[in-house]
Amino acid sequence: MFLMASLPAMDAVTDACPAVHQNGTAHRESPDARPAAAVLKLRFYPSSQEAASHSFLSYPPGDYVAEELCIDAAKECKISPLYCSLFGLFREQDRLWFPPSHIFHLDESAAEELFFRIRYYFPGWYSNGASKSYRYGVKKGSESPVLDDSVMSYLFYQWRNDFVNGLVKISNSHEMQEECLGMAVLDMTRTAKEKQTSPLEIYDTMSYKSFLPKDIRAQIQDCSFLTRKRIRFRFKRFIQQFSHCRTTVWDLKLKYLISIESLEKAFYTETFQVRESSSGQLIIQVAANTGIQWCREKLKDSDEELQTLCDFPDVTDISIKQASKDGTSESRTVTLNKQDGKNLELEFSSLPEALSFVSLIDGYYRLTTDAYHYLCKEVAPPRLIEALSAHCHGPISMEFAVNRLQKCGNKHGLYVLRCSPKDYNKYFLTFPLEACDSIDYKHCLIIRSASGEFNLSGTKRNFSSMQELLSCYQKETVRSDSIIFQFRKCCPPLPKEKTCLLVCRSNKGSEGSVVSVPPATQHQSDGVS
Repeated sequence: MFLMASLPAMDAVTDACPAVHQNGTAHRESPDARPAAAVLKLRFYPSSQEAASHSFLSYPPGDYVAEELCIDAAKECKISPLYCSLFGLFREQDRLWFPPSHIFHLDESAAEELFFRIRYYFPGWYSNGASKSYRYGVKKGSESPVLDDSVMSYLFYQWRNDFVNGLVKISNSHEMQEECLGMAVLDMTRTAKEKQTSPLEIYDTMSYKSFLPKDIRAQIQDCSFLTRKRIRFRFKRFIQQFSHCRTTVWDLKLKYLISIESLEKAFYTETFQVRESSSGQLIIQVAANTGIQWCREKLKDSDEELQTLCDFPDVTDISIKQASKDGTSESRTVTLNKQDGKNLELEFSSLPEALSFVSLIDGYYRLTTDAYHYLCKEVAPPRLIEALSAHCHGPISMEFAVNRLQKCGNKHGLYVLRCSPKDYNKYFLTFPLEACDSIDYKHCLIIRSASGEFNLSGTKRNFSSMQELLSCYQKETVRSDSIIFQFRKCCPPLPKEKTCLLVCRSNKGSEGSVVSVPPATQHQSDGVS
């Protein structure tokens, strides 16, 4: 007998499974007990200095898929499945992003350190104006924010870390110094509110310069004694004024993020150096609101020279091949095929850099255009490939599942398979049920075990794949109390279906015609091998 319950009750069930990777165990680090064999540290951004000592997971030797590591970190940081696609794994040492398909082969001699970071960012997500970005709703007026509070808070600590530690370079002009001092006031006030004390007490116990970028700190330190005293006096006066501020911690974090976004776009753009045969080195810049842009290397500091190659929806597929025919070079040629029948060829210095670029475009494509399509199989998330083979929707809400069934006529035997929007490794079979001349909707829970087996809640039988489970129960009748149902036909995801998995960009900077593409990088698709 199968156990069936309404979605709210099922979603309330928490995942009791430990943070276990499919090829190894994740250990929560503590100062007192550290696994001796740990060869991989997966770091998060701590919310305080006190939290820094245990803000990472450690792993023993083994093989680890990047996507599964992200899920481990997301669970630890309380990031729900809907927002996990905004994150990626980053190695700070060589500033390299890894695609979700990457497998880390780590033996006893390895010493890998990775950061769980937000990679995909939509400027203006907080705005209600023309530049607003939002997630689609079932109907107009039911749209939802791009980020929830947990993701926004994580972004705050990530960007604050980059800002204070100088990981993103900013100018050292007087105007920039004033902006940074203003942000330090916000940050110190936020710290005071979190510690439930006054900003003046924080000012008296912590140096205000610890809230500034290290380059600005060094610049102030080089000033004369009188100048430093004047800056300190002005800062204290602002802190005194903010002591009476009744704003919330959330508001202060948001204001801080808005200030950083306007301060330096390098916080949310990625830049790549590529080679083009006739034009030499080019700079490629990628951002959610502008798509893929380029400029000559010698003009890279001039925003006016940035020109658009294409936007994410313009791309149909991407391929990667060795740049040299004899295979002796490490460089790779990335080919972006476009809807207009032409393609762009860009040469990267190495395979890891090419994969980083391709996974960036692929990720933005799934967030803006089609949540169920990948542009390049080499970087496709393994769980996406698995879901597509089972016609499984992503972590859509109950409202989207019900709406999909309604559009299909609520026919008997129809069902929607979807990932849980709240718990990793949980799925729901949502189906219509006619009762008392009205349609009701039921939700069967499927749980994926740590070993990768699937189980329909209330049964004892486990299956090695979702397809095997569905194949079994499509042949059998589901009974629970007085309810009888058979899963006959799946309502699969539709191409470019507008659900909460997609982000609408109200003000896309790359709309319009493509301009001034370097001639030697644009070819007809028919000529590509």
